[in-house]
Amino acid sequence: MSVATIPGPSPQRVLAVDVLRGLVLFFLLPDLAGGFSFYALARAMPESPVWRALAAQFGHVEWTGVALWDLVMPLFVFLVGVSMALSYTRRRREDQSEAILVTHAALRSVALFALGMLLQFKPQTRFDELLPFLVLSTGLPVGRAWRRLVHAGRAAPTQGIEITYTLVVLVVAMLWMALHYQQLGHYEIGSQILALLGLAYLPAFLLQRARVSTQALFIVALLGLYELAFVLHGGGWNAQLNLASAFDTWFFLLLPRGEPYHGNPHDYHSLLFVPLIAAILFGALVGRLLAQQGPSRRLALQFMGGALAGIALAGVMSLSVAPLLKSLWTPTWAVFSSSACLLLLGLLMLVFGTRARSPWAMPLVVLGTNSMLLYVLAFTQRWRIVTYWDRLFDALAWPSLPWWPLVQSCLVLATFWLLALALYRAKVFIRL
Repeated sequence: MSVATIPGPSPQRVLAVDVLRGLVLFFLLPDLAGGFSFYALARAMPESPVWRALAAQFGHVEWTGVALWDLVMPLFVFLVGVSMALSYTRRRREDQSEAILVTHAALRSVALFALGMLLQFKPQTRFDELLPFLVLSTGLPVGRAWRRLVHAGRAAPTQGIEITYTLVVLVVAMLWMALHYQQLGHYEIGSQILALLGLAYLPAFLLQRARVSTQALFIVALLGLYELAFVLHGGGWNAQLNLASAFDTWFFLLLPRGEPYHGNPHDYHSLLFVPLIAAILFGALVGRLLAQQGPSRRLALQFMGGALAGIALAGVMSLSVAPLLKSLWTPTWAVFSSSACLLLLGLLMLVFGTRARSPWAMPLVVLGTNSMLLYVLAFTQRWRIVTYWDRLFDALAWPSLPWWPLVQSCLVLATFWLLALALYRAKVFIRL
C-alpha cells in the first residue's frame, strides 16, 4: 500500500524527532568548526587531557574511523528524510496533488543547492549578505500571508502564489551567481551540506510513493553501484586517488571559476550526493513507520534492535566491503551512520514515549524549529555575535583568558536560542 492511499488523520508531531533536531543544533550552532570550540581550548592548554579528548570527539577523524562530530551531518540528513516522509503523508491526506508536491520538492532542491552555493560567496555589498536570507524566505508561507493581507477567502490560490514567489527568487539568485561567480573563489559542492542536500532531495522524494520493499531495494542497489564504481575506477577508497576526486578534478575545470580548483583537504566531493540519496531514503522509511504507527515503546525497541543489527553489519562490512570512511561516505559508513541515527532516535522515543510536549524537551524543540535559518545565521553572522560579546566583556579582560572560547560559544548558543524562542512564540517558521 502506498502512502497516498492510507486513510486517517494527518500524523501527529513526534516529540523525539523534534528533540533530536534540536540536539543537533545544540552542538552545531556554538561553533560550526567544532561544537563548543574545544579545539581552541586544546590548543591553548595542550597539557590538559580533558580538552584534548573533547577536541578529538568534536572534530573530524583524519580518515577512517568515527568521532561524535562525524555524526552531526548524518543526523542532519537522516532528519531530512524523516521530515520528508511525515510531511508527504500529511500533505497527501490533505488531498494535495502529486504534481504540486513534486513541484514543491523540485523548487526546494534548487533552493537548497542555491543556498549552499551562496554560503560560499565572499560578500562585497549588503545585498550580497542578504541574498541567502532572500532564498530562505521561500520557506515562509507567503501565500497565506498574502491571503490575510488582501483579506482573500480560503479558496485563494495560495500555492500558486508561493510557487511563483519561489521561482522569482530563485531566478534572481541564480542569475546573480552567474554574473558574480568570481566571488565564489575556490568553490566546491562536497563540503557544503546544503548543496549536497539540494542534489539528493528530489531523487529521494520521487520514491516516496514507492512501496517500502522498493525503497529498501533501491537503497541497497544504489550503495552497491556506488561501491562498484569506486572499485572499477582503480583508485578504490584511497585519498585523492579515488573516483570522486578524479570526477571533481575533471568537472570543476569545465565550470567558470574565480580560483582554480585544487581539491578538498578532507577529500569531500560532489558525488557524496549519491549515498546521501540512500541516507535520506532510510530516514524516510523511518518517518513512514512513524506516520503509520505513531511513536510507541514497541516501535522504539524495534528501531533500537534494527540499529544495533546495522552497527554489527557495518563492523563486518568494514573488514570485507569498504572501510568506515565518512569523507567518501562508503557503504560501510552509510550503514553505520544511519544505524547510529536510528539508535539515538529510538532512545529518545523511549524517554519521551507518546507525549506531544514536555517541559524538559521544550528548550531543544524551540532550538530545532528554525534549524535552516539558524544554520545560515551561524555560518554568516557568528562573527558579529562573537565581536559583540568580546567587546562587552573586554573591560573584564575575559577574552584574553584561555577558556574564553568555551564561554564565547555558550554565549553564541544563548543568542541563537533567544532568537529561536522569539520566532517560536511568534509562530514564524521557515520550512525550507
